[in-house]
Parts: sequence; C-alpha cells; structure tokens
Amino acid sequence: MVYSYVGYTPVEKEVTLESNMVLDVMLGSVVLSEVVVTADIAIERRTPVAFSNIPTLKIKEELSGQELPMILNSTPGAYATQSGGGDGDARITLRGFNQRNIAVMLDGVPVNDMENGQVYWSNWFGLDLVTQTMQVQRGLGASKLSLPSVGGTINILTKGIDSKKNYRFEQEIGNNGYLRSTFGINTGRLKNGWGVSLAGSYKQGDGWVDGNYTKGWFYYLRVDKELGKHLISLQGFGAPQEHGQRPFTAEIATVDEDLARELGVSEEVLSRYIVKDQGRRYSEFWGYKDGEVFNTRINYYHKPQFSLRHSWQVTPQTYWSNVAYLSVGDGGGTSPVGASIPFDSTGQLFVDKAVERNQPTIFNPRGLSNTIIQSSVNNHFWYGFLSTLQHRLNERLTLSGGIDGRYYRGDHWREVYDLLGGTGYRSDSLQVGEKFDYHYSGFVRWLGAFGLAEYATEKWSLFANISAAHTAYKAEDYFRDQALDWEGLFSTTIKLGAAYNPNAGNSFFVNTGYLNRAQRFTNVINVNRFGDSLLVFKNFENEKIRAVELGYSFKSQVFSMTINGYYTNWLSKPLDTPPTVALPNSDGSIDDDSERVPVNIPGIDALHAGVELDFSFQPFRKLAFEGLLSLGDWRWNSGGTAEVVLREDFSYRYDFDATGVHVGDAAQTQIGGLIRYEPN
Repeated sequence: MVYSYVGYTPVEKEVTLESNMVLDVMLGSVVLSEVVVTADIAIERRTPVAFSNIPTLKIKEELSGQELPMILNSTPGAYATQSGGGDGDARITLRGFNQRNIAVMLDGVPVNDMENGQVYWSNWFGLDLVTQTMQVQRGLGASKLSLPSVGGTINILTKGIDSKKNYRFEQEIGNNGYLRSTFGINTGRLKNGWGVSLAGSYKQGDGWVDGNYTKGWFYYLRVDKELGKHLISLQGFGAPQEHGQRPFTAEIATVDEDLARELGVSEEVLSRYIVKDQGRRYSEFWGYKDGEVFNTRINYYHKPQFSLRHSWQVTPQTYWSNVAYLSVGDGGGTSPVGASIPFDSTGQLFVDKAVERNQPTIFNPRGLSNTIIQSSVNNHFWYGFLSTLQHRLNERLTLSGGIDGRYYRGDHWREVYDLLGGTGYRSDSLQVGEKFDYHYSGFVRWLGAFGLAEYATEKWSLFANISAAHTAYKAEDYFRDQALDWEGLFSTTIKLGAAYNPNAGNSFFVNTGYLNRAQRFTNVINVNRFGDSLLVFKNFENEKIRAVELGYSFKSQVFSMTINGYYTNWLSKPLDTPPTVALPNSDGSIDDDSERVPVNIPGIDALHAGVELDFSFQPFRKLAFEGLLSLGDWRWNSGGTAEVVLREDFSYRYDFDATGVHVGDAAQTQIGGLIRYEPN
C-alpha cells in the first residue's frame, strides 16, 4: 500500500489483508531537495535543531491584517511586537536576541541589512500572499552559511512551480479605515514545463495609533522553467510604501497619570508634563496643517529585490544550485528640526503656528524657516551570489559545500523634506531636497565558504558544518572629503549535531556550536556624523558565541510535543547603543563644545539559557488544542574596567558591572494556547 497526499512524503507499507482492517499511517511534511539545498530548511526527525513550521493554512487563518512576524508569537521563544504601532514597524526577538542577531532568509537569500543587521518588515509588505511556508529555527540553526544567526533563523519560502494551481482574490476591511485588496495567481507546473506566480496588493488606513496612517503597494512575479534536469527561476518583487511612526517608548503620565502614580512617579515630576492622560493611541508627533492630518514622522521606502536561480540535477547523486540577486533600496524617515513646534489645546502639534512663524518678519526679512521637516535618507545598492553543490556519496553519507559573495553600498544623508512655508533653511537658504549635516557612504564586501557532512541511517542522523567568511568595511565622507581604507575581519563557525529516532514516535537531538563572528559595520567604523572625522574603532574584537542544545519530541495521532533546553554564552557582545565620550580640545580641556564620539566597550558578556515546550492534543478529528511555554533566564554576565583607545594621544577608562542584570527588550516568560475547531 502506498499512501500519498500533496505536501507530504509518500509512505509505502507491506500489509497482510485481513477482514475489518484498520491501517494507521503518519505522513511527514515534504520539502523538495532543491529547497533544502538553497534555503537551509530543517527536516523533521533528521535535522537536530529546534524549529517550528508555519504553513500557508496557519498564515491564512491567523495573520489577518497583522505584519508577517506577528504570527511567530505562536512559536516558543519568539517575541514579536509592533513597536510604536506604525504599520510596518514590527520587530521580533528569538531567545532574547534581537533582529540584528537573527538571520532572515527569503528563498535562501539573506535580507538582513549589511551595515547594522536590521530587518525592516515594511519592505516586505505583501509577502504573506506568496509565502508557501515559514520556518523558524531557534538557536544556531541549520544554516550552512556564516550568518548572524545567534538567536535563530527565519526562512521564508515563496510559491513556485511546485505549488498547487490556484487563483485568489481577497478583500480585507478593518478598523480605522483599514482597507486591503489582494489578488494572486499560481499556475503550478504547466505541461510545457513553465510555471508562473503573480500577485499584487494595495493597502491604506488611518492607523490604530492616532496619525499613523499607512498606504502601500505590493507586486510580485516569479517565472519558473524546467529544461530537462535544469530548473531556471526568475523572481522580482517590491513594496513601495509610506506610513506614520512614533517612538516605541512614551512617558507613563502621557498615557495614564494615575498609573504613573501607582508606579511611583512623584507629583513633582508629574507637574512638569504639559500633556497627560491621552491613552495608548496618542502620538505627540502629528497635528493639523491646513485642516489636514500632518505627521512629522513618516517612513517611506521602496526596496525591490530580484533574483535569478539555476538548479541542476547533475546526476541522481549530485545537485547544484546557483543564485544571483540584486536589491536596490530608496527612501528614508522624517522628523522635525529647528525651533520646537508648539502643542495646541488638544495635545497635538500646532503645525499651522510653525508655518506662521516661518513667514517674513522684521527680524526674518528673508522668510527663512525656523522649523522644517528633515529626512534622513538611507539608500543602498546590494548584489550577491550563492552557489551550493551537494553530492550523495552513498545511502548514508552526503557532502555539501558552497560559496557566498556579496557587495553592498549604503548612501546616507540628511536633506530638507518640507520647509513648512518658509523660503529656505539656514543662512545658505537650503531648498527641498538639498543635503545638510552629513553625507557619507558605507561599503561592505563579504566572501564566505562552507562545508557540510551529513550521515543518516534509519535511526541516526549526524551533521558537521564548518564555515568561514571574510568581511571588509570602508566609508567615504563627501562633506569632509575623507575616506577610510578597507578594514578586513575574518570569522568562522563550527556546528555539530546528532538526532536519534528509536521508533516512529520518539526522537532525541543534541547540537553544539562555536561562532567567532565579525562585529557589525557600526561597531567597527565610527562615522561620527557631527564630529571632525571618520575613524576606525581601536578596540573592536570578534564576538565569540558558544552554544549547546538538547531536545526531545514525541508524536502520535492524538498527542505531539517537543521540549528543548538551550545554553548560549555570548562573549564580547556589542551594545546596540554604545556610550559617547568627549574628546579633549587642542589645549587638552573638555567642555560643552568638545567633540563627542561613540565608543565600543569590550568585554561585555551575556548568558542566555532556557527551556521551551510546545504541544498539540487532538482528541477528535475536528477539535485540537495547542499550547506553548518558554522560560528564559537571560543575564549580562561581566564587569570590570575597559580601556578605550580613541586616539594615539587619548584613551578612556570605562568602569562597568552588569553581572546578574537581566537582558531586556523581550519577555523572558511566555505562555500561549490555541483551541481550533473545524466543523467540516
């Protein structure tokens, strides 16, 4: 008997026919070989890492109008939040590690910003339309590449020629004027070997947070062509968008004055607040301009990405995949600068008053703007390639290897975005679109290589992975006519793992690894936008991460569960917001006019340990219960005195003691549950 179903691996059983037979079969989810090779997908009972799959059905049922990472809150160890409430501003942490330390892959292509490691989800609006599955690997994960995956890896796989033929139109309507129209077409595999996926979407809304409007488009096209043993895929997508923003934090009294008192805020402090008791939807960064809502803080960006993939089944034992990709980013974020915009009686910005103050007067006959809206522009040009070769030596042993090359240029400047009724800004009468304050470019070159050995039997699965990468950074400052030479760093990764499956229902795994990781661009090169010069930090060193993880899973037709424990020791962890120190003046003195520069503080360590559990109980075919529990203990684990060398003639001693202080920014205890009833 052969049991098969779309999306699952076939199972073949030899049976002896009897009357009144009941045959129980469990099918495992299928992942095509080319997907495994190019996208580092973990496979159930074979890959010894902790992971969760988010299938298309779950995305359809639970995502709704949320951003893509928000659905990951239903996986243990993940904490996703919409930050300040702007559409597109979601962020996620895994096991207490923020997005800078999580590798996000789209069809095997890395998308983390190459200067700071961030992921901006507003650039990926609409991906839920074409997502075939998402997989979250926690910990070091199964990634073969030398990636920043300390906390984990998020793999997003889009629909292609291997997907089922379907046509889709969806209309969403939500609160605060939210409206989203969507269509999608997937032809599946046509008779002539072609396959096409096409999708588009438009959204708009006023925002749950007052003044945080949103509007954006999404477009996607993927064309696949089979040529014998070759598969060629051309893919392109983008999401031009614009949305209002507000900072993540707010003074408690601004939201709720009574709550501030309960939490110990003194009456003296409360008396200083002009705006109080505005509620959680309040944002202080918008007002009315000529009767229209005007947000002084918006994000606007368009980051189209294109890729050309060639997959070749060279022999039944050998598979070769090559991907070339290009990403072009254009946009920035706005904020007011100059004289403060006053508040009106409702607690919102009195923008019309700012416009009035920018008009010509006896003291300002030229009508130069006292207040403007500036834009911090962050454009980039990024291309790269990935080449992976996999060869199966025999039934048990498979070897893989590959290279990963990337080049990135990020252009950054500040420009006039809106003069608010004035004739120019500053004494040189800067006009809209003209640059001021800073204008520089950051450059990143990356070349990595990896090797992987996998050994699998009916009950055992083992792997050993080693990777190395050379990263080089440089910067050019166009206002100061300065340039830095390339600063090169070398990094390595070693990962080992084993899985043991004594029978069909039980599985054990263990993995361990060591990462010697290069620091980010922003922790190596100090652009110091408002200082005197570019400089390379004198005290940066590679981060060192040691991790070990144990796990067990049980699976039956009624009950399934996975439990795992992890221990990650991170040495020389950089601070996302390093402190600044003042440099001495030419006479050796330090005053308010002294140049201030950010500094790296070496020797800061952190320890992340915890236990994760998730389960599913299905007593009846139509009814299922799911649950998750994550208990973390994440603490800073170092103290001492760091000597920071800033110049040949000046060093700075920095005393710190963070031993035992909890790592913030994410919930260390997580409990969740779900009841699902499907009538038919």
